[in-house]
Amino acid sequence: LLNMVKFLVKSLIESSMKLTHPIPDDHTHFCQFLIVLEQVFKHRLKAKKSLLSQRRYFWSAIEAFERCSADFSESISSVRAISGIKTLSGRGRAWLRFVLMQKKLGDLFRVMVEERRDVLREWYECDSVMVCEEGMVISGMLVGLAALDYNMTLAGDEFDRPVGVLDLSMHLRDGNYLAKPSGDSEEGGGEEGDGLLGQLLDQKAFLEELNKKLEASVDRLKTRLESVESTTSTLRERKNALEQQVSGLLLERDQLRAAEAEWTSQLQKKVGHHCRNCG
Repeated sequence: LLNMVKFLVKSLIESSMKLTHPIPDDHTHFCQFLIVLEQVFKHRLKAKKSLLSQRRYFWSAIEAFERCSADFSESISSVRAISGIKTLSGRGRAWLRFVLMQKKLGDLFRVMVEERRDVLREWYECDSVMVCEEGMVISGMLVGLAALDYNMTLAGDEFDRPVGVLDLSMHLRDGNYLAKPSGDSEEGGGEEGDGLLGQLLDQKAFLEELNKKLEASVDRLKTRLESVESTTSTLRERKNALEQQVSGLLLERDQLRAAEAEWTSQLQKKVGHHCRNCG
């Protein structure tokens, strides 16, 4: 499975470079890649025991990660909202396509195989691809797929149908897909490979530049946030000081009113006493 994933990821990237539009859902290399990817998620999945049979659904394993990150929660909720899907396997296939379109497959796969292995072991046998070191290797391969654009229709009824069969005949060369061509074909393939490599490097540079801009935007937002928090803290301190000042003024007012009342009472007593003496 590891070699197949490596081979099909490479084929998908190379074939996408020849397209002038996003990868459609009926693209041959894309369909072949999804077949193998589904097998990765199904490999040595622990059986769900019931009274009638034992079945394995990789969608149930994906759902177990719903609370592990906001991206997991959002993607799972979105797939649940797709109407027309009747089977758990169909929801799993829809999820794979959805996270590919969102360019989050590599990140979510990494969370599964690296950060939350405790959850992973509850659903997969210890010798499965997902739990073994092969899972981490596949995680690194899937990161590159975020550079591709996809154009897929998430129609619910089609995901319940059985997946196709992996066809390697288009990739085989003299019985060995790893064999290198010879002669003129090798020279032409080298030139084509150099062109593809250049395009990939250009995309990589673009993504790195975009990432730098996003990081700069994040830094600016953090600076603004710190400034707002500092201003808020200052205003809060001024508010507390004003409240204390108002409390002091109110206390002083009450004291003056009490003193005024006492002075008025004493004055009235003196005036009364003086009037009686005069009479």
